[in-house]
Amino acid sequence: MISKDDQSLGSIEACEQLIQDKRSNHIILFFSDREVILYYKEQHIHLVARPAEMLKQFMLESHEKAPLKKEDFSHVFSKVKGEIKTNTYIVAINRLRNKLKQCHIPEDVLLTRERLGTDRETAYYYNHKYPFIIIQRTDFM
Repeated sequence: MISKDDQSLGSIEACEQLIQDKRSNHIILFFSDREVILYYKEQHIHLVARPAEMLKQFMLESHEKAPLKKEDFSHVFSKVKGEIKTNTYIVAINRLRNKLKQCHIPEDVLLTRERLGTDRETAYYYNHKYPFIIIQRTDFM
């Protein structure tokens, strides 16, 4: 179980209890053995691998001063030959945002960095005003 400030181990029963206890005010990304489920309040949706991995990376590695660019997701887009096109990245972000919307997660959970100065590349970051918990098996860490 991983949050912004903590990491701990727990049984499957403890993880399921955590989901029930925390989903009212946390975004929970649960990598089970067979599927990935996103929980928020009374909603939940299933995610496929790419948006799940992207959301996890945004949660763990991004913030306003360190947004993530397309190059940061080269492992997620590993089937794309050559450089990841900006449009491919933007479309993947829009699909992720649509999934978040299906789970009634506020739109400002994933923000776009302003394009200032010489670094005008499209980049996004997770809004850490929304607490999160990522649950996954230790062999997937």
